[in-house]
Amino acid sequence: MRRKASLILAACVPLALVIALLSLGLSQLVGARAWHTSCKSTGFSWHGVTLTAALVNPSTTVTGVVNATGCDVGVFFSSGVTGSIVNADIYGALDFGVLNVGANVTIKQSRIHDIGDVHLSNIHVGVGIYFANDSHACGTIEGNTITHYLRSGVIIAGPSDSAVITNNTLIGLGPISFVAQTGIQIVGGAHVSLSGNHITANIYVGSQPGVAAGIAVVGGSCYGLPLTLGLQLKSNVLQDNDIGIWISELSIGARQGLCVSARTATHIVLLSNTISNARILNVSGAAGQSYQAGITIQGSGVSIISNTICGAGYLTAAHATVSGYIYPIDLVLATDLKLSSNTACGGSALNLSLGLGTTTDIQSHLLVAVVL
Repeated sequence: MRRKASLILAACVPLALVIALLSLGLSQLVGARAWHTSCKSTGFSWHGVTLTAALVNPSTTVTGVVNATGCDVGVFFSSGVTGSIVNADIYGALDFGVLNVGANVTIKQSRIHDIGDVHLSNIHVGVGIYFANDSHACGTIEGNTITHYLRSGVIIAGPSDSAVITNNTLIGLGPISFVAQTGIQIVGGAHVSLSGNHITANIYVGSQPGVAAGIAVVGGSCYGLPLTLGLQLKSNVLQDNDIGIWISELSIGARQGLCVSARTATHIVLLSNTISNARILNVSGAAGQSYQAGITIQGSGVSIISNTICGAGYLTAAHATVSGYIYPIDLVLATDLKLSSNTACGGSALNLSLGLGTTTDIQSHLLVAVVL
């Protein structure tokens, strides 16, 4: 049973300080204290449970501390609302730091952290920012620091959802065995521009099949989702993730349990990203063996241009030092690709012939864990 958050009372403020703060304007006064954190009903049902939140459709810009301990959500926005979060510190929610269900929301220069079960038991979802599945959620996510999430730092999900995601820092939990994390996940036809983000430490070391990823783009009938089309992933820095960038656009195959590349061209562009990993830590990503790749493509019509991939975690030849699959760029089930000017550290051209190939069913094990 979830505990109710205790009420935090604002400390008394000297009259002279109150007058000085009022001269700065009401929004800055609000930002000078912690927001009221008794959990309120959002009216939004998630898998049969009506979620609670510390703040529900706040009428002014959210700044300062939002202690959501004991609530399902830190800040909740519903359909038709326009909202903003600037210079906030949001933490303690069980499921979502910020949940956008059909609103237009700007989230800038804020810290979102410690989202999920505090005991890391994998009971709760644990997503920093979630634009809910096909709810017409939209907005800007810029310059934030998102850490200590369980499942994902940011998820944008569904064909009616859209976001511009720029210059954020996302840090996973490092080597963990209870969940395969993703830094940013774009799902089921969402429309997203993603640039200048620094994503690190999404690493899965558990024995169950699983691979963590810095950025994952997901769609296709294999997942029961629309394809995700036309994205541009530009100038992102991805460091020490099992997979740096994972494009997984898959259709149901002829054999049961086997997914194949979707034949529709996705027109996704991977441009000038820097991807590195110094170590091989994953042990179970591919049929019980290690799997790591700078870029993994499962889909059609992807352009991979001027990316740099570094480190022994991606550049070691398969089977050279581990029992598994280690690639700079894995072209498993990839068709109709455009490859140009991709390099390894030091400027040498990458060997792009590496990949699991279409003669193996290993792809049935390489599926993203989707949170919807």
